[in-house]
Parts: sequence; structure tokens; C-alpha cells
Amino acid sequence: MNTCKAALRILKARKLYVIIYLVLIGTMMFSISWQIMRGSTAAGATTYEPESARIAVIDRDDDAEHVAQSLRSYLALDGEMVTIDDDSISLQQAVASNYVDLIAIVPQGFAERYLQYADNATATQPTIDTVVSYASGAGSLAQLKVNEFLSLTRTAYLGMPQAQRTLDAAMATTLDAATADMKQSHIAVVSSDSEDDGTTPGSSAFAGTLKTGLYPLLLVMPVCTFLVVSTFNDNEIRRRLYSSPRVWCRWKRSKC
Repeated sequence: MNTCKAALRILKARKLYVIIYLVLIGTMMFSISWQIMRGSTAAGATTYEPESARIAVIDRDDDAEHVAQSLRSYLALDGEMVTIDDDSISLQQAVASNYVDLIAIVPQGFAERYLQYADNATATQPTIDTVVSYASGAGSLAQLKVNEFLSLTRTAYLGMPQAQRTLDAAMATTLDAATADMKQSHIAVVSSDSEDDGTTPGSSAFAGTLKTGLYPLLLVMPVCTFLVVSTFNDNEIRRRLYSSPRVWCRWKRSKC
């Protein structure tokens, strides 16, 4: 009993540790669990919304045939367009810092070479240079959109009458078709029937809150144990604990 009282006095003298590890961390954990519980009870989305990519289009062809402008408008349907300077340092920093997910560079003379390819004057298809962020999956999908735009533009170009074939008009047709498709097509999220395990969302959230609240209790126990043991292991206290009492015999006035 005396040892227990001494341990309690030690913890009382060092109550700051108990306040930090038990009260403050306990409050923080309960706040986190409350936010998780609120998020689990929120209504889910009814329409699938894919991750939006941050895209930058660099024009080095002086917007010939409005290629760069049309490409920006096409990529803006699914992504977020950003502007960066056309120099090596800015381009490298934008990709390294994950500021952009995709950089599309329209090279000089692209419009002229692509028009020749669309007219079957050459078999070599010109490409738009792309740089994808190493940590972005949305950037890879946006890169596919660039190739898709060029393919749809050539299809629209070949489908136009011979006298009306222009690369600008073909890109405008592609952009109009993509815009109309974006307004009409949606991917709905359908809830499928699953086997009910008998667990309600309220009870599940309450159980998660209790589990989170046990963390500061489990944390403060070894801390308090360490404080008590380290205090008992102090040199002066250890010598007092290990010393044995001496009994004197009254009738002989000497140690027994």
C-alpha cells in the first residue's frame, strides 16, 4: 500500500505528462474519430467524377491553324488548364514539383506537317510532345486524350467535302462533338445489393470511436510506468528501498 501511494504521489508530481498523453492526445483522437464518423454517414455521390488533371499546353507553332487553341479547349473538358513559361527551368520545375500532371508541347511546323499527313501526302504522323508527371495517373490519361484529339481530327477532316477541308474546321467539329458528348453522357453510381451483416452505420461508427479512444489509454500506461520505475531507480530512493531495518535487543543493548 505504501508503494502504491508513493507511485501515485510520483504521478501527481509529474501530472504534466499525464495531461499531455491522456487528455490532449485523447481529445485529438476523439476529434479525428468524430470527423471519420461524420464522413462515413455522409451521402455518397450519385455520379462518377474522375480525377481532374492539371494540364499545360506550350505553343511553339504560333497557333498555326489554331491547333494549340483547339487542343486547350479539348483538354479543358476533362482537365484543369494551367499556364507555365516556355523555358527549360520552368518546365522542369513544374514536372518535378508535381505542379502539372501533363505538359503538351506543340512543336514548330506541326500544323503544316499534320495537314500533309491528313491529306495522305506523307505516311509519317507528326506528334505532339508530351511530358507526364511521374506521380500522376491522371496525367497518363490526359496524354491519351491528346492522341485521341489528333485521331478524331483526322477522321473529321477526311469526312468533310474536298472543297471544305481545313484543319481548323476539322478541329472545331471534333471539339463540338466532344462538348455535346460531355453534356449527354454520365456514369451513374448504382448501389448493389449485398449481404447484410447486421451492423448498422451508427454502431460501427461508435465502435470505431471507442477503438480510437483506447489509443491514448494504451499510450499513457507505459509512460506512467516508466515515470514510476525511473523514480524508484533513483540512487537515493533505491538505497532506502534496499536497506534492511536494524533490530536492537534492549536487554543486551547490542544488535541481535
